Amino acid sequence: MPKNHNKIQRLHHLDLLRAAMLLLIVLTHAAHAYDPTMQWIVESPDQTRLAPVLSSIPVFSMPGFFMISSILSIFLMRKRSYQDWAKGRLLRVCVPLISSILILSPITIYVASQAAQLNAAGTTSSPFTGDLGTDFAVIDRRWIGHLWFLSTLGIFTLIAWIGFARGVLMDGLDRTSAFLVRLDEKINIWWTLVIAIGVWTFGAKALMYVVKLLLGFEPAFIAILNVDTLLGYFPLFVLGLLLGVSSDLRDLMFKVTPFRTMLLVIGFAIYVLAAGVQLEEWRLARKLIGPALGTGIALFLFGYLADKINKPSPLVKRISSYSYSVYLLHYPISNALALLFASVALNASVEFLIVIFLTYLLSFIAAWAVGQIGILKFMFNGEPFWAQPPAAKQSESKIAVGTR
Repeated sequence: MPKNHNKIQRLHHLDLLRAAMLLLIVLTHAAHAYDPTMQWIVESPDQTRLAPVLSSIPVFSMPGFFMISSILSIFLMRKRSYQDWAKGRLLRVCVPLISSILILSPITIYVASQAAQLNAAGTTSSPFTGDLGTDFAVIDRRWIGHLWFLSTLGIFTLIAWIGFARGVLMDGLDRTSAFLVRLDEKINIWWTLVIAIGVWTFGAKALMYVVKLLLGFEPAFIAILNVDTLLGYFPLFVLGLLLGVSSDLRDLMFKVTPFRTMLLVIGFAIYVLAAGVQLEEWRLARKLIGPALGTGIALFLFGYLADKINKPSPLVKRISSYSYSVYLLHYPISNALALLFASVALNASVEFLIVIFLTYLLSFIAAWAVGQIGILKFMFNGEPFWAQPPAAKQSESKIAVGTR
């Protein structure tokens, strides 16, 4: 069984990483309109090779986000209870999800429909016709968009809640983590898990592609639930739970070695620099190595920053506090900016960088404005505006917890 540690630690590095990962995804979405290697709901006529390079940087963001989410879940359950954790998590996930679908998704659909009318829209998995009534009436991924991670996280939370309530999940996590630690004596568990997750994630995407190919269309429930990402990120959520229960497994998976560091740096450089290559073989290779590479980089960052970030600066803490709302609000903003600049004659790379800057600026301003109004803060950040017990106001990552 995992050994006990009496040490108390504050997880400032995970708090910072979670915020940075969400904010990096903003870069990816803002870049898509200028990316010549892909199609997007708003496609600028000014394409630049800089866009796919920069949009490839957050390859580790979502793998890291799901692992952090489940690691902190275990720590919170030890501080409170699994019921309090699940209720708080679902509040923080479901309220912003519903609010964003009702308020932000129609804005995005309107922008995309306008782009289709102006011939500034690419052929995506959810093509827009330019007729606003038709575009609103179609029920598919366009209503979820960037919110898929919230619905996915909500489903994972429900699954874990049921497992903990039945009294089987925690014991299973303890046994599995202990088994993995013992297995490391025979095979390198770090490489085994990273590669296995990469293969699983690629397989999940390939499976949904085959299903869509066989049916000739994408069923609404697959589109709305984003089943490909739901399946793909599930092992990362489970790995995070395992890391949360076992300090021994964390020691193995967060260990920073020169060999791992060198391979991750080389792999990341190749992945990013190959982003602008138009060859189909390179695109397939990137899709194959991306999940494993992202998982490995996230684990590396967890271990590398653990001893280096003991207390973030006030500025970093403030930026982190806005990151969730910024992520929710940026999507219609970035697409509206891309559409607005579609008729502006500028150097493509300069225009792209201006749009990136404005996306972050306007998203932070919108997030700040939301934070000033209690009901909006509840709608887009899941923070109740009514009175709470002091313990309920603590941030997940700032709770001091005993680890095992």
